[in-house]
This record gives sequence, structure tokens and C-alpha cells, in this order.
Amino acid sequence: MERIGHDTSLERFNSGFAGGHAGGDEMMAKGLVETLVHGREPLASVEDGIRSCVVAFAIDEAMREKQIVDIKPWWDAAGIGMEEGRKLT
Repeated sequence: MERIGHDTSLERFNSGFAGGHAGGDEMMAKGLVETLVHGREPLASVEDGIRSCVVAFAIDEAMREKQIVDIKPWWDAAGIGMEEGRKLT
């Protein structure tokens, strides 16, 4: 892994969590079960998921190109603004 635009070395640490994504996968699976089986409101909205994907795709591009990328085109392509609270159109 590289940190683009930084001259510092990478630091590795033990978070104390086990499992995929430091335990996040298990938490998401439990949340999904609560929604599907028990009818609870989802922990995240569709818009939250799209925002997460936009950021992940931009990070992938930055790592692939080994440079900082402008994320605004990703937001525009997804139909959402960069500002907090703007809804999908």
C-alpha cells in the first residue's frame, strides 16, 4: 500500500479486531439480518452506499495512477454533490 502525496513511511498496527475489515463485515452482516428478519431500519441508506462506492472507486484510481485524483467528477457521475446532505437526483 502507498500513501500518495505523503513522504512518511507506512505504519502498521494491531487494532485488536479480528475478521474481515477489522470486524466490520460481521457488523454489516448482523445489521442486514436485523433489517431483513426483524424489520429494523437499515444502518445505511442507498445514498450512503453510493457515497462509499464513489470514494472507493476514486481511491482505486489514485492507487492505480499513483497520483491524487479529483473526486468531483465521480460525485457528478453518481448524481450527487460533494456537500453533506445533498440528496440523489
